[in-house]
Amino acid sequence: MTRAPTCAILAGGLGTRLRSVLRTRPKVMAILNGRPFLEYLILQAKMAGMSEILLLTGHLSGQISDHFGDGSDLGVKIRYSIEEAPLGTAGSVRNGMTQIESDNFVLMNGDTFCNVNLKAFVADHAQSNAEITLVVHEVEDCSAFGRVEVSEDKQILEFLEKGMTSGRGLVNAGIYCIKRDVLPSIPNDKPVSMEHQVLPRYAGVSLRAYPSEAAFFDIGTPASLRRARRKIPRLLEAARLEKQAARHKKTHQS
Repeated sequence: MTRAPTCAILAGGLGTRLRSVLRTRPKVMAILNGRPFLEYLILQAKMAGMSEILLLTGHLSGQISDHFGDGSDLGVKIRYSIEEAPLGTAGSVRNGMTQIESDNFVLMNGDTFCNVNLKAFVADHAQSNAEITLVVHEVEDCSAFGRVEVSEDKQILEFLEKGMTSGRGLVNAGIYCIKRDVLPSIPNDKPVSMEHQVLPRYAGVSLRAYPSEAAFFDIGTPASLRRARRKIPRLLEAARLEKQAARHKKTHQS
């Protein structure tokens, strides 16, 4: 039986634009309907069959580990990789490499949520020859995110930075499926950005897009956090009930 991928979540962000709202809490611990935002990402991974969670922490990491512990309360196994100094999004993953044992792993940004079918996403990556597959989502105005240029056969060709582009376009939804053998090529002695230094190296060669029309949220600003608070809890509850109904139907048919 194929091993389910580890789900690594970037949870070390400073959340400077949310300081007025969060004060002394890490960004991933922003509360939505009584739960930290990070908990919704963990539950999304769990519902997709991923029970091994690696939290890549740094800023105020103690608050995160004190809340989640070993993950048993959520029915998952949580491990932690703590960076002593900021290592960037790729450097943080490289720092936790020894705790990733699956051949492919899912990486999530800790400040975005995309209600994509993670099982289908992982299966799509496994069937391709790509080193990295990235969920992309179409938005009305990509100026706040940067644009991802994708070919007709779903190869990612180029990334355009924030401020360099505007209008309708595809954006990085913050969910990746990555072959573990990518990690040793990332330097482990300095900060490295996934978006600026790793992904462009594979663009046009072995970097695949997985387009998704699923609801997409980020919590980078007070306004976007308010929107996420209204929508995300309902989405996950609906997904939970749908999965429960499917199990019930399957039981009665067998």
